[in-house]
Amino acid sequence: MLSSKIGYVIPLLEIQQAQTLDNEIGVVPPNFLIIKDRKIFGCEVGAGPGGIGKITQCNIFMEETGIPVVTVNVNPPGNNASYRCPICDKWLLYCDKIIEEYSRRQISSVNLHGIECQSCPNYAECDKIMCYGSIKQGGEALHYHYNCVRNEEYVKKVVGRNPKKISPIYLIIEGLEK
Repeated sequence: MLSSKIGYVIPLLEIQQAQTLDNEIGVVPPNFLIIKDRKIFGCEVGAGPGGIGKITQCNIFMEETGIPVVTVNVNPPGNNASYRCPICDKWLLYCDKIIEEYSRRQISSVNLHGIECQSCPNYAECDKIMCYGSIKQGGEALHYHYNCVRNEEYVKKVVGRNPKKISPIYLIIEGLEK
């Protein structure tokens, strides 16, 4: 469904990964190329730290190819597509139930209605539940695997008052509107 709305999408993530592994320096393509209405443009997912963007990578690609690149934010504010849990340093991933729902319905519809982690049969052992907030009074609000922080007294208190502090990660895309 997304392809029909924005055009043909050509993923280039594997090419980027191969170049990184080979330590090749030079033109690094954006994450995706999109072809729509006889136009082609690159799509770089994530603005990078502070929302500055992957400026050098995009500029070199545009200069060498003449193909414009759009930087797209995922899960604004904060552009949190690539969160790692500060406790275990592992990726916070999309849960299988969210991925299934996105394949059945529009992303906006799934996001609007949400998924309640506590009602999922895998809740007790799920490693994809995210907890957003501080793990101590006055601490910085970050994203954690809920399993990594569920036994923290402050987290128990906060989640008890607001169960929506734990949830799966939802996909929100900003920057492809036009």
